[in-house]
Amino acid sequence: EFDAPIYVVRRVQDLSLLIPLQNQTDGWGSLQVALALTDEEWESPDARLAYRWLGVHQIALHKIVVDSDGAYELPDQAVVVLGLPTSGDARAEDLTDVSNLCLNSSPRTRAVILGPAHSLTDPLVEARRPGRPTVDSTHFSPAGQSRSDALRTDVVRAVVRLPSGLLTEQSRSRAALWCVGPSCSTPAVTLCADLTQTLDPVIADNLVTDLMAAMQGPQAQTVHPFSSARFRPVSDLSVSVDDLVTPTVRSVHLGASAVATNLLESMTRAATSVPGIPRSEITVLDEGATLPRTTLEDAVQQRRVAMLSGARVESSTGHHDDGVPIVRHPADLRRRAELPSLSVITLATAYPQAALTEPGDIVVTIVGGPAAAVDALGGVVVAYPARVVRCHRPLPSTPQDDAKRKARGVYPPEFAPQTFTPESVAADINALPSTATRWKAWPLTVLPPEQIPNVERVLTGLAERRAQLDAARADIDTTIRSLTQAVGAQICSVGPTGPTDTKERTTA
Repeated sequence: EFDAPIYVVRRVQDLSLLIPLQNQTDGWGSLQVALALTDEEWESPDARLAYRWLGVHQIALHKIVVDSDGAYELPDQAVVVLGLPTSGDARAEDLTDVSNLCLNSSPRTRAVILGPAHSLTDPLVEARRPGRPTVDSTHFSPAGQSRSDALRTDVVRAVVRLPSGLLTEQSRSRAALWCVGPSCSTPAVTLCADLTQTLDPVIADNLVTDLMAAMQGPQAQTVHPFSSARFRPVSDLSVSVDDLVTPTVRSVHLGASAVATNLLESMTRAATSVPGIPRSEITVLDEGATLPRTTLEDAVQQRRVAMLSGARVESSTGHHDDGVPIVRHPADLRRRAELPSLSVITLATAYPQAALTEPGDIVVTIVGGPAAAVDALGGVVVAYPARVVRCHRPLPSTPQDDAKRKARGVYPPEFAPQTFTPESVAADINALPSTATRWKAWPLTVLPPEQIPNVERVLTGLAERRAQLDAARADIDTTIRSLTQAVGAQICSVGPTGPTDTKERTTA
């Protein structure tokens, strides 16, 4: 965008951030670098070391003096590169530097700010006060107030949360990125993206393209499809005490003929190899369609599903015939009768906060990778760190009431149409890679409300048949293990065509 940019560094240590530019220019000699330091900092040993380093590489140096209030004048075509310290909590002085940078910005300057996510994107609220049981989540901390002031200047064009491993000083901390440029829309908006799941070369290239388009404002959406990013009003960001960025997913385009062919072939193979698989009429409606998706976090916020935390139940090896089973992993639902349990009295007295699952609840976990299973019976205690996802089911209402709500386009949450089924949500979660450990970013497929009854009936039938097959597989595994032990101990022998009659043996 600039034909002769001057890279401005606010801290001497940030010169290391310019090293990648060597591969994108004609060499160090073509770079123009400016240091923005106070009078005291200009006399420091670090500044003298920077002189020598720049001189060795024959880099042109521009001197910028920062006054006592933190203000300084940026040259034309300045690109400021600012790195925030990564150790410790967010500091007010670091965010004050960010706020001053945004105040000093002009239409002919740009800035890139790199730092830890706990300073640039995560909540910055007041610490717990003495005598208060919880954190005061309605007031900014001093660092949070400085960040809010920076956002209010309306020059922050993009806010991105990045994965861990990018900060050399704190490799386990997540990184974050701000891009600063001139305001270009009314009302003011900022592009927000959460890329903490992964950052492969393709996603990195898409991110660079998105950031360049973000400088043009929301009108860029007409010519550039943003990947996993959304515009948020600056008025919301500047007062938000929550995360500045939330995970997003894009709807994908599917070829109807290919999807229908794969579906019909898989159903035919399943019905041929596994008797009892329910059949359903499949009709191809279009040659191509968009698969609408949303994140689990958005579905929770829109009250399409509910996310319930697992109860902190102590380990138990007891088993009560009339007790409540304890589920710690979705796979435990397959062996429900063998699980340790709590008596009803113990559950009511020791764990009054523990709620039992309802039929159709989904037990999910990230331990060992994302996993989910539908509890068709209900009545179990889900232990932390496992959680429960409960799909929204609208309250009964008359057709006349539904018609009025549809005409107005407004649904109270309790009457809103259902867009998820338990089995479809569980299938989406089980299809995720093992690296998808943030449940808020899990993508879910949104189903058309009018198809929910038919889809749920078919999926429930398939799930019941799968449960029968799982039980048969467990019996076969038990038979293999028992036969191996019996033959190994010479309790029985196996003939050419199958097991012989078991003979009783005695030991002298």
